[in-house]
Amino acid sequence: MAYGADIPFKTRYTVTASAGPHGTIMPNGIVAVAEGSNVTFTITPDTGYQVASVLVDSGSVGATNGYTFDNVTTNHTISASFAGISSVSPSMGLLLGGTTVTILGTNLGNGTDVTNVTLCGVPAMVVTQNISAVVVQSGPAMVPTNGDVVVRSAGYGNIIRTNGFTYYTVPMVVTRGVANITATNAVGGGEVVWDGGDPVTGRGLCWGTATNPTVSDSAAASGSGTGVFAGVVMTNLSAGTPYHVRAWASNTTGVAQILA
Repeated sequence: MAYGADIPFKTRYTVTASAGPHGTIMPNGIVAVAEGSNVTFTITPDTGYQVASVLVDSGSVGATNGYTFDNVTTNHTISASFAGISSVSPSMGLLLGGTTVTILGTNLGNGTDVTNVTLCGVPAMVVTQNISAVVVQSGPAMVPTNGDVVVRSAGYGNIIRTNGFTYYTVPMVVTRGVANITATNAVGGGEVVWDGGDPVTGRGLCWGTATNPTVSDSAAASGSGTGVFAGVVMTNLSAGTPYHVRAWASNTTGVAQILA
């Protein structure tokens, strides 16, 4: 009986890598590693998400985007979980606060440890919470603005949805004058100079014999959106009667009427 040369070898160790929803770990699966070698894993959250926790051999190493096993001499495991806000509903609220907002996502906390929520930097009151949903009531804001939604929990820290909420108010509108005055009609216009943070759904003129008329008096509409509008006809006027006119514009909040 004859034998070939004796070639020594050792079996390799394995590192089993896994990732939860909304992110990846690379390399993934069962990774063979030679004894004494190093192996690095890269952890990448999906857009809009962040690393929540990384467990190595069932122990936390924090919310890191990478981990290296040095001088491997045994089998290991590594797993990554991710956190993020998937939706904010409604995504807009009144400037004065009081809007009930539902924030849905992954790993928003452990169900009881959300300590703080802000909308555009404004603290909100937590009403209910679980790991995938936090319901808050918005606080009052100083000015209309669009900004981040931040959910802070003891376990995962800040979880952020960029530009996830908008505070809005009534539009700003000015009256642009009256022309073509007859005994019973006149033509006017106005300009919506700002939408208040919410799309303008209606605009026009309102008029009456008392100062500061509203849309509850006589009114006519002229399209939507911001910008100048003209050619609005005021009808059914009485000859020789003094009138007052104001432009108006409306959005979700309500109607603004500003006398220029």
